[in-house]
Amino acid sequence: DWDAFDLSVVRSTWDYTDRHERFLAWADSVPRLHNPAGVLRWNTDKHYLGELAAAGVPVVPTDFVEPGEQVRLPGSGEYVVKPAVSAGGRDTARYGSGQTAAARTHMAALLAAGRTVMVQPYLGRVAEEGETTLIYLGGVFSHGARTGELLSLIHI
Repeated sequence: DWDAFDLSVVRSTWDYTDRHERFLAWADSVPRLHNPAGVLRWNTDKHYLGELAAAGVPVVPTDFVEPGEQVRLPGSGEYVVKPAVSAGGRDTARYGSGQTAAARTHMAALLAAGRTVMVQPYLGRVAEEGETTLIYLGGVFSHGARTGELLSLIHI
């Protein structure tokens, strides 16, 4: 009974990707949820990258492939294929030249499950430097965290 609490805060959700719509419905239903449900909705689907890019924020170039659309892959170089709703490298893979068939199979499985797929160039500096996450609370910078590379060159 969430009414029993003065305030609820979402901190870490590792399994929301399995039940994304259910998680968002839960967030809509919780009274006094400090994390606005609209922010959770926006932040748990990486379509927000397009909004950030449109606002002039530098982001990794991203091609979103929606269910029902044709699979599109880069003609050369290494790239990453992942669902738009995902976390922790789940259902994500890095592909190199010569792995088009494996990448297409991966994308087809995600699309068949009704999931939007993202295709991004692989950034080698992520392996070298990691990724930095900046945490803002109430619009004020709180802290940052750095993570290492989650991907290696793999075949799915």
